Amino acid sequence: MMQAAGFAVSRLQDVPGMAVMRTVAMLINETAEAVNHGVCSAEAADLAMLKGVSYPRGPLAWADAIGPEAIARVLLNLSTWYGEDRYRLSTLLRRRAASGERLSVSHA
Repeated sequence: MMQAAGFAVSRLQDVPGMAVMRTVAMLINETAEAVNHGVCSAEAADLAMLKGVSYPRGPLAWADAIGPEAIARVLLNLSTWYGEDRYRLSTLLRRRAASGERLSVSHA
């Protein structure tokens, strides 16, 4: 139906994390890691992605909308399934998921 309507269709295997959630979770994780290492503030990271690449929201605000706990769970599941280090949780994301604090607000 979608092809008949002129849309390009790509078949994806049913794998953990699927395409969008895996990408969003990894983007959030890398952004949290940059903030944790003092590369930028949470506000600056969100603003850069919002204005610089026209994301619908900054990655850390996106994390807060989804829930840091849910993002952490996705990454932990991906890490367990694939056994790859690239799904290792950022320390900041791990702390915020455990405490229930938001990611999009920097804490000094």
